[in-house]
Amino acid sequence: PNGQSRLNIKSLANQWSTNDIQNYIAGEAEEYPYDAVRILETLLKKSLQGQIQVVNNNCYFLDEVAKPVGGGLYERLGFVQSLNLSSRRITLSIQTKLTTFYPEMSLLDFVHTHIGGKRIPSEYECKKLSRILKNCSIVTQQSNWKQVFEIDQFDKRRPNEITIE
Repeated sequence: PNGQSRLNIKSLANQWSTNDIQNYIAGEAEEYPYDAVRILETLLKKSLQGQIQVVNNNCYFLDEVAKPVGGGLYERLGFVQSLNLSSRRITLSIQTKLTTFYPEMSLLDFVHTHIGGKRIPSEYECKKLSRILKNCSIVTQQSNWKQVFEIDQFDKRRPNEITIE
């Protein structure tokens, strides 16, 4: 209400320290500290909050403009980071990625754009949409709930013709 936040901790997870990483590097611990490394990777991403957008572990700078490459597709340069521990050192690997994607828009607008009008797609257009959308990720959002789906095919049947068994 007055700008204060409240945090309710339901259970306390294991606690990790950077000492776990140092001990592993120094050969004083045999078990690889997966959780400590994951926490450190998360903190590195958090340090860039406000400058990057993270999508499926790929990081994209917010101030970079996506370039159109034709067919309604855009490409954007990003990176993937990972920490690796080996004897006597910790290595931060940065792998650049050039990703091609469709711009964020409603699925209905996407369909209307690709068939050239606000109408029901023909059988040919349904096949074309199936080809275009196959393996695309679709994000649905309602309030604070977000869910990601991968499209398998675009169905030409009308909603009243589809039954769920």
